[in-house]
Amino acid sequence: MAFRRSPVRSRSAPQKSRGRSVPFFYPFGEVTPTRPWTIRMKRKVPKKAELREKTARVARKLEKFLGVPVPSKRKAPALDMLIATLLSQNTNDRNSHRAYVQMRKRFAKWQDVLNAPAGQLADTIRVGGMANQKSRRIKPRWWWQGSKFTCR
Repeated sequence: MAFRRSPVRSRSAPQKSRGRSVPFFYPFGEVTPTRPWTIRMKRKVPKKAELREKTARVARKLEKFLGVPVPSKRKAPALDMLIATLLSQNTNDRNSHRAYVQMRKRFAKWQDVLNAPAGQLADTIRVGGMANQKSRRIKPRWWWQGSKFTCR
């Protein structure tokens, strides 16, 4: 930062305003910057140990208030999660879930989704938004055949 020290003047004497030559009074002293918009106040950067301690303190408070989260014992199949993730893009959780539920009601097995016409799949998931694009991403046969997922 380029600073120019202003000459020490008594405050009782009135100063003539000549652009930026009148000293500014900053918390860190009487300084006239050559470019006042570049002044940055330095702030203390916390150390890793302080951040860990603070994070642990916040976690304890949250667990005390909300309780300890219990992970689900039943894991969803990978293909179900992948399709749900594709449906969740660019929409909210509610519409994404509604599109997934409608798709699973209309197509009981993943093989039915694979064999269905693209337009029918798009109409089914339309509530989730961007149905034409999402149905094209779900539909390709090479995607299903090359995967390790099972179509049931």
